[in-house]
Amino acid sequence: ESCIDLILQNVRQKILNRPLLVRVVDAYGLRKADLFGKSDPFAVVHYENEEYGRTQVINESLDPFWGATALQEIDKSLFKLPPAVTQNPELHVDVFDWDMMDGDEDFLGKVRIPFEILHDLRRATSKKALGCHLTPGPEYFQ
Repeated sequence: ESCIDLILQNVRQKILNRPLLVRVVDAYGLRKADLFGKSDPFAVVHYENEEYGRTQVINESLDPFWGATALQEIDKSLFKLPPAVTQNPELHVDVFDWDMMDGDEDFLGKVRIPFEILHDLRRATSKKALGCHLTPGPEYFQ
């Protein structure tokens, strides 16, 4: 291996060893899953095949916004993920329609975000927090 490869591996490992904060903000264009009304969506966050939590249920919405819980005492839209164990971790967010009967939730949608995109998003978020302006590319919206 070249010196550059070793440096890149070292940098990647340092990034993987950091915990990650993820906020589920919203979803849009979900399908109607309830017989009467719209859907009652909630999101489930998985990282490296382990569940880290669920957002609150937003009643009667096809375009849920979970970001509002950031202002509540218990923020059910923010998830702290531990340092990665694998070399290519992937964040999974699945959205379901809540039903009164446990286990009867209807699947509404999902997003899968691989390590490289998570790292790019982390860097873009950090730069934005520092006052820099960075326009994300179209890969963030696929």
